[in-house]
Amino acid sequence: IQIFSTTRGQLTSGDGASDPSLNSLGEVVYVELVGGTQQVVSSLRGPLTVFGAAGPVDLRDPAIDDSGWVVFSAHLPPSASGTGEERNLWEITPGGAVGQLSFFELPQRATRPTLAAASGELVYLIEDSCEAALVSERDGTILATDGSCVIRTAHPDLGPEGELVVVERGSDR
Repeated sequence: IQIFSTTRGQLTSGDGASDPSLNSLGEVVYVELVGGTQQVVSSLRGPLTVFGAAGPVDLRDPAIDDSGWVVFSAHLPPSASGTGEERNLWEITPGGAVGQLSFFELPQRATRPTLAAASGELVYLIEDSCEAALVSERDGTILATDGSCVIRTAHPDLGPEGELVVVERGSDR
């Protein structure tokens, strides 16, 4: 599986590339298998994470803003978390530091992060069974379900000016 650009053509050469995100400066981040483990990779900076077997697994949904800040979701293996698997948000700062961004009480999960390229506003989905909420780091809860799974499969995306678009299923709107 490869990642392609309509202006630059094929951007990847390895196997297993997925989940591309593009900022307005043309930098693309994506998940790719590197040496047998999933890593977050930049089209300009190369691999941004160096996780071994004990590190996070099942990396998904990297997003990048214009400063080079990257967020993504990942599982922390039971051996590392001590509490069973949990999905949380991780960050890579423009300076290259990697770490968990947020912590939530189980069984809630923080997933599907997105960043506004210009402002760096972060929006993510918190899921717990059929309960879900879209949360803005700046504005708090934007949209929450009442247990009816309306935004269960939401995939938020922020435009450069903060416009939010989301997949919604089961809505009467």
